[in-house]
Formats: sequence, structure tokens, C-alpha cells
Amino acid sequence: MLKVHRLNDNAIVPTKAHSADAGFDIYADDDYTIHAHERVLIGTSIAMNIPKGYYGQIKDRSGVAYKMGGHVLAGVIDCDYRGEVKVLMLNTTTDALCSAGNAIYIKKGERVAQMVLLPVPEFDIIEVNDLDDTERGVGGFGSSGK
Repeated sequence: MLKVHRLNDNAIVPTKAHSADAGFDIYADDDYTIHAHERVLIGTSIAMNIPKGYYGQIKDRSGVAYKMGGHVLAGVIDCDYRGEVKVLMLNTTTDALCSAGNAIYIKKGERVAQMVLLPVPEFDIIEVNDLDDTERGVGGFGSSGK
């Protein structure tokens, strides 16, 4: 069970458009303007009690990302956090896909992101002098080809 507390009467509790959706839609609590290449912290006026052993991952909504160029940053909500959930959004575009010039206009009550609840695996960290060899080794970005 996910307990959600509305911090004011206008806050919207997260919803799913379809029962099989992976993420819960998260709603803006006010109007926001995000200019090209600007980051804005969008309030939601909700707090939640994520069950122990899980965390909330705030992710892009595909329509906001594609149609407006809005990309969510820094999206981890730990299970012991009880403050307002906020969405850090970056306007990544300067092209014609971005509505009304290069700014993104978010309206109060609009779905701005989605939250997926995921399990938190528990691991012990052990410092070692060497790591196991693999076929890939230290090959990083682009090492597996096109």
C-alpha cells in the first residue's frame, strides 16, 4: 500500500491511466514556465510513505519528453523521505517541437512525470584489489559498436 498525503486541498493524488501501467502519473501543483535549457523544480503538493524496501523513481512522461522537450532529472524518492515530492524538469529543446517558441508551459493539474515503485536490493560492499575479468573488460561508451 502506498500512503499519500495531500499537502493542500488542490493537490492531486497520483493516478494510473490504465491498470497495467508501470508508473503513477504525478501532477503539477501550479503553473510553471520552463525556458529553453532551463531547469525548474515543479511542486506536486503531495508527500508519501513509500513502503520499506522500495523507492519511487520519477521518470519522464513520453508525451512531455517528445512533444515539449521536458526531461526529468534527479528522480529518486527514498522510502524514509516525508517531504513534498517535487519534479526537477529540464527543457532540452530549442527546436520547433517545443510549443509556443522554446518555452514549456506546464498548467496546474497537468501530468508532468510518472513515478515507478521499485525494490531496493540489499548488498554488502566489499573493497577488493582486483575485479573478475570479462570479455568486455573496461570497454565503455561505444565499445560494443553500432
